[in-house]
Amino acid sequence: MKIAIIAEGRDDQAVITNILKGVLAIESANIICLRPELASDETDLSGKNTTLGGMSRVINECKEKERLDMFLAFADQEKIVIHLDTAEAHEFGVVKPTKPSGIPELKEYSLQLRNLVIEKVREWTDGEFEGDLLHAIAVEETEAWLLPLFKEYKESAKSANPKEKMKREAGQPFSFEYNSFLKLSKDLSKPKTLEKACKGNQSLKLFVEECKVMVINE
Repeated sequence: MKIAIIAEGRDDQAVITNILKGVLAIESANIICLRPELASDETDLSGKNTTLGGMSRVINECKEKERLDMFLAFADQEKIVIHLDTAEAHEFGVVKPTKPSGIPELKEYSLQLRNLVIEKVREWTDGEFEGDLLHAIAVEETEAWLLPLFKEYKESAKSANPKEKMKREAGQPFSFEYNSFLKLSKDLSKPKTLEKACKGNQSLKLFVEECKVMVINE
């Protein structure tokens, strides 16, 4: 079994890779990062990696469908993860509900917002690929999925700026690139730690539950 990832950024791909390993016991070699890809340009001359990705590229891949079709054409390539953060969801036409402050309400808000984004993905793909896609919809930002690794949260999506909060709470230096985030999120590849993190973030829990239903129980 192989699973592909189309994400906004390389750092997001790293986090999702560890989550897939934690929930599906899949090897890294069987996780294919379709988008973004590392590209070589002038900045690479200084030793930096340049990424091609972002929200618009995820949307375009869904609309164009070519990479989706090509990946799923092979029998052992079963699912594609579509990742989007909701922080800028208004930019792709999602009218976000008013964000509540209570924990139970926040968890319901996460479900509602996730479903609204999934409807957009369904719209972009013209309803194709039902049963082939997994939806890594991170309420606010993917960094909110990491916050429960550093301290206990009832709902880490309560933070309006998880990225800045993680800078304060991570307790270790990191950069916003693939290898750094692969290391930072490594504990999500451990089933017990992943289960604990899910208790602190509802959108992470919903993605993990979808993986279990769509892949393990299929």
